[in-house]
Amino acid sequence: MRGGKPKPLAIDHHPSAQLLSDYLIANLSPGVALAVGAHLDLCAACRLAGAALAGSAAHPDTGASWSEADTHAAPWPTAVRHACAESWSPMRKGVEGSHATHVSGLGEFVYLLRALPGADIGAASLSSAFVVLVTAGALDLDGRRFRAGDLVELAAPPASAVADRAAGASLLVVADESPRRLRGARPGAPAPRSR
Repeated sequence: MRGGKPKPLAIDHHPSAQLLSDYLIANLSPGVALAVGAHLDLCAACRLAGAALAGSAAHPDTGASWSEADTHAAPWPTAVRHACAESWSPMRKGVEGSHATHVSGLGEFVYLLRALPGADIGAASLSSAFVVLVTAGALDLDGRRFRAGDLVELAAPPASAVADRAAGASLLVVADESPRRLRGARPGAPAPRSR
């Protein structure tokens, strides 16, 4: 529909009640708090659940109502745009990664991945990840599909990770360590050009 409101995202994977509760009392590492906050930017149901848990309708970071803001896909949710680095490094064919700036806490590494449609992101890119937020497109992890807005808490490293064949994928990843291809990259450094 032209000129109308964007269609809300169909989000199927949400933070656990414990993770949402910890977010509300500011008891999360910076990277996980960023992932949960970005999910809240996209998910009206979790904003309402957060308001019910908090006993008010105020978002802890902005003071805005949890039920405000349209829920629609954007390349990077508002909470993530502030952490986006300006340089991207090629990680494998059709996949680039970037350090998220000013959000990694002690014992965690936060990075962004963007993958072209159908690109094999590679299990190694997510080998130490414990939280993944799909910010745009979709992702198949071990045969399970996750769409924009889905927050995935990983108990074990995935064996496969592939971007959607039509839309690709943009991800915010919180991990125990940097993927090998990003270890040499410095935030703010120009990305090497791939040929």
